[in-house]
Amino acid sequence: DKAVDIFFMISAYLLGKSLLRQASEQHIRIRTFYINRVFRIYPLFLLALLIFSLGSWHLFERDFWFNLIFVDNFMHNTIIPVGWSLSVEMQCYLLLPFVIILANKTNSPVLFFSALLVFAIALRAYMALQNPEVYQIPFYAILLNPEIDYQYMDVMYYSTPSRVASFVVGLLWASIVLHPRYRHVCNYLVKNKNLASMLAGICGILILISFYFPVYDQLTWERWPLLQELNFVFVSFHRFIFSLALLALILLSNGKLSLTNRFLSSRFFRPFSKLAFPIYLFHFPALVIAWLLVLQTTKIKTIVAITPLQTGMAAVIAMVIVVWISLPLHYLLEKKFINLGRKLCRS
Repeated sequence: DKAVDIFFMISAYLLGKSLLRQASEQHIRIRTFYINRVFRIYPLFLLALLIFSLGSWHLFERDFWFNLIFVDNFMHNTIIPVGWSLSVEMQCYLLLPFVIILANKTNSPVLFFSALLVFAIALRAYMALQNPEVYQIPFYAILLNPEIDYQYMDVMYYSTPSRVASFVVGLLWASIVLHPRYRHVCNYLVKNKNLASMLAGICGILILISFYFPVYDQLTWERWPLLQELNFVFVSFHRFIFSLALLALILLSNGKLSLTNRFLSSRFFRPFSKLAFPIYLFHFPALVIAWLLVLQTTKIKTIVAITPLQTGMAAVIAMVIVVWISLPLHYLLEKKFINLGRKLCRS
């Protein structure tokens, strides 16, 4: 569940860092930014949209245009199972250059994004208050009530206002890394081992607490009766707590995880990073096929238990399948359109 928040953070960090540098050096090339995003995303996305529509043509007829212009997350009408998160991303990309321009004009992007983050957090809390069912009922009970389940997912999970905080944390991360004063503060904290260890421990605890929600187990609530106020805090702030604590850990790890950083930046991982987008679009059917091969049944009710060995086998099979699918998609389609977009930007 928190993996999507990490995805938003990293995406905002990489693009925000690039645009902030452009803004400080000369001006943001808005046309280039949009062309690169369109040619990077649309060709493979359209192919995925058509392929997924083959299995649900009624959704294609009803929801194709909502998916095509990336507003499906507001209508609970996503054809691609993971498409809602891409819609959130695209909506943020649409505004991103102008947000960066505003941040640069304030001469203090860190403070600007801090204020924007406070607004994003308040907005999520306001959305919860406007829909009290999402915190007055335990999460496991929401799952048993389809009507409330749809309401919770529409308001607090799929919608852009409820997700934008993680994206803003990524922009805050980029602004801190690029600002000499805040880099100096981070370096000071890293060198002060006792203080850094204490802060890292606090962040670790906050991340663990954030993982407590959502609570799927009814027995947990039987031991700890539902407190509406506490549930409201979890519903409203658990994503923000996770994202900000993770950012703090990243900044505190500067220089300490050099061996890990060298390992993760090795050439071995570069081909997989190039396949990230096709893997993202097509990992869901790969998982379905993998589980069908492992369990050898389509009747869910007949499955009594799933062993760790079966889970591991399904993961390996899904990984092989999705990489096998993604390699030709990247080199025959995605890469060619990315290069075409770059040529248009230079013309």
